[in-house]
Amino acid sequence: MTEPSKVIHVRNVGQEISENDLLQLFQPFGVITKLVMLRAKNQALLQMQDIAAAVNAMQFYSNVQPSIRGRSVYVQFSSHQELTTVDQNAQGRGDEVSDLFLVLLEVALCITYIELNTLMVSLGNI
Repeated sequence: MTEPSKVIHVRNVGQEISENDLLQLFQPFGVITKLVMLRAKNQALLQMQDIAAAVNAMQFYSNVQPSIRGRSVYVQFSSHQELTTVDQNAQGRGDEVSDLFLVLLEVALCITYIELNTLMVSLGNI
């Protein structure tokens, strides 16, 4: 078994499973700071705010088979201790890299991807 980590590796993540589905599965255990969907591999990596939150999630799901939309998913600690992202524009320049993780729940207005993109592009690369 891999040693405990803030990062949880989720397998059998089908195309019908959304980022929001994964967030709902793990939010009861604490704050999720990063989520990476690996669609081509039917996998996802998510990072909890601390190891304790990840351990609590893993302990719970060792006794209860997690499933999303009727599909069993399999969870384990990742070999990564932390997920890092690299801004291609900042590589080699020493610029600070920052991330914005945006989750829209229960959107009351109809907003298209293009409108959201137009709004967010002013903050930097998307």
